[in-house]
Order: sequence, then structure tokens, then C-alpha cells
Amino acid sequence: MQKQEPLKSGRIQNITIKQSPQNHRMAIKIQSAYRSYITRQKLKQNQIFIQSLKLAEKGPKNQVKCNSTEDYIIEYHTNSYSPKINQSDVSKTLSSIQNNQQQRAHQNFKRQLSLKLKPKETDQSDFEELNQNDQTVFQKYLQSSKNCPGTLKNQKEKINSFNFRCVLTLEILQANDQIKLKQQNHKRQKFDTIKLIGGNTYNGEWLDSLPDGKGKYIFSDQSYYLGEFVKGLFHGKGEFKSKEGTYYRGQWQYNKMHGQGTYNYNNGCKYEGSWERDLPNGKGIEWYANGSVYVGSFLDGEKHGTGKLTFNIGEIYEGEFQFDNINGQGTYRWQDGRIYEGEWFNGKMNGKGLMTWSDGRSYKGEYLNDQKHGFGIFSYFDGRKYIGQWKNGLQHGQGEFHKGGGIQYITKGIWKEGQLVKLL
Repeated sequence: MQKQEPLKSGRIQNITIKQSPQNHRMAIKIQSAYRSYITRQKLKQNQIFIQSLKLAEKGPKNQVKCNSTEDYIIEYHTNSYSPKINQSDVSKTLSSIQNNQQQRAHQNFKRQLSLKLKPKETDQSDFEELNQNDQTVFQKYLQSSKNCPGTLKNQKEKINSFNFRCVLTLEILQANDQIKLKQQNHKRQKFDTIKLIGGNTYNGEWLDSLPDGKGKYIFSDQSYYLGEFVKGLFHGKGEFKSKEGTYYRGQWQYNKMHGQGTYNYNNGCKYEGSWERDLPNGKGIEWYANGSVYVGSFLDGEKHGTGKLTFNIGEIYEGEFQFDNINGQGTYRWQDGRIYEGEWFNGKMNGKGLMTWSDGRSYKGEYLNDQKHGFGIFSYFDGRKYIGQWKNGLQHGQGEFHKGGGIQYITKGIWKEGQLVKLL
């Protein structure tokens, strides 16, 4: 073999190489061995790729299966150890990825479209404010005024205990007073204070050894009755004052407050009206310690029938009561101008009613425990309105929103907790 020598011009001169037959055979063996090596490498790579696909289908035991597109790509390439991937497999994988991305984009578009189409007129802050302000002060009133009826019932037991053997017998009188009474001869006579056994005293008129006429009976605890007696009983007009400071002035019948009278409680409450059997019955007025006033009907000491309750903050309820509670049809007026006319149960708006606001808004529909609940129509002063279902004071369920203002545009959909979540 001859060598190549560089020319002065910088060019390389090609020299023909003549190989011997032995060298030619050696080259053929080397080329054959290289082709065998390349074939084995390709076969090995294909086997590894097939195994990787099988592992990808089965999935490793400790691998968490994910549904996102990104996780799918990572899983695919992690399990593919061969740098060469079959083109058909790649196209299938890309097709799956594209479908996943399209579904996600479609869902995002629907969600964004729903938010864009939500009417601004159904501003959530408006409904939250209305929901908070719809509450009445009746429950607070019950807490602050509960002592008035309670005091009355306790006083009833106290007065009933004043049967105190006022129907006197000579055996309970002191010896000197027995002589005085024996000399009456069936004539009404007035005596100075006569002491009774037990510490009680009586100063007044007697008839047939019994207090009869006008007199003053003082109990051992310094409570007293001043007024008319008949056969030893409180009967007619009289006044009673207990040691606790309660005070009644009015009519009595056989030791019981009966007729017209006024009762002042020692906690600041007051009742004036009709009485039967020691309890308010009929028409009357009750003033409470917190400044509230009730004018209406009573039954056995409780508000029952129709009446008007004015609260100390200026709110007013006028309508039906049952057993000291707001029940039935009635109208409630708030201090800020809101008015509710409708059904009540246990002191709360329950049933069908109409709520109006001073700015022209209104709600006509169903209520549950002071909150809009069921079917109802909420209208604005400019003609906008929501017609549909409510739950716990918020739009919830199927409904429709009317834009109003002369534009016949209606949005129908499904609301959830005051938010439009689906268009129909």
C-alpha cells in the first residue's frame, strides 16, 4: 500500500490501494460480524420495548393510578425504556391526551359560561342582608318579659294560701276578743285591732263573729289586705300588698281577684284589665319591665286571641296569639320600614306571607322559621324579579330571573345556595 503525501498546493492526491485476497476476506468477516451485532441489538431493543408495554398495561403494585393528562404522560414514558417507540402507539397515546384535554377544556368553558351568565341583579349580598334582617325581636322579648307571668302565677299561689282561716271561729281568737264578739247580737260592729292566733291581726267591721264590711287584715309577714269583706272573705273592692312589693287594687270575689283590677309586679311589670279566678282573663293591657306593651286578649294569664304587641325598640306585631306566643295570622312592622303580613307559628314567620321593604322590594311566598323557604317571588322596584324555589333564605332549586325594565329577557336555571349553577 502506498502513502498519501500532501502537495505543495494543499490538495490531497488520491492513490489507488491494491489489496491482497487475504485482506479482502478479512474485511468481509469484519463487516459480517458488525451486521450481526446490529441485528442482535435491534432484536434486544424490540424485546425490551414489548416487555415495557406489558408492564405499563399491568402497572406496578405500588403505583397510584391517576386520571390527569400530565400523570398519564409521565407514566407512559417512565415505563418505556426503549428510545424507539412504535409510531402507532405514539399516535394512540397522543389521541388519548388530546381527548382528555378537550373534555377538560369543555368543562372549564361550561363553568365559565355559567358564571358569566349569572345575573348581576341577583347580588348575593342583597339576599344575605335581607336574610339577616328578617329576624324579629319576639324571642328576646320572651326572655326579658318572662318574669311577669311567672310572678303572677307565683302570686296566685301566694294569694290562694290566704284562705288563712279568714272564716274565723271563736277558738282561734284570743280570750279577751272572744268576749267582744259574743256580745254582737247579730249586728255589724267595728272593733279596734283584734289579735288572732298565729300573729295575724284584723281592724274593722264584724258580723256574726266574722269580718264583714270594711276592714284591714294584716298577716304575720306584714302583707295586708285593705277593703271589703263578706263573711270573712275578701269580697268587693279592695287592695292587697305583699311583703315582696307586689300590689293589686281592684275587685275581689270570694278571696280571688275577679273583675276589673290593676296588678303591679315587684319587677316593674304591670297589668290592668279583666280578671277571673286570680288570673288575667279577657281584655287587658300589660306593661313589661323592658318597656314593651301588650294590648289585647288574655286567657288564664296568657296572651290568647287577638292583640297588639309594641316592643321597646319600636317594632310592632298585631294579630293572633295562642298561649302567650305569636301564632296564626298577623302583621309585623320593623323599625326600618319592613312589613310582613302572613302566617306565624311559635313566634316565627312560618307559612305563606308577604314581606315588603321601604325601597319598593317585596317577597311573596313561603317561609320557614323566619327564612324564605319553598316557592316564592322576590321583586325589585324596577321590575326585576326572581321566581322559583328557596331554601334557608337563599335561592335553591329551579327558578327563573326576569331582567325587567321593558326587556323581555329571562334566565332559567338551577340555583344552589343563592348561586346560579346550571342553565336550562
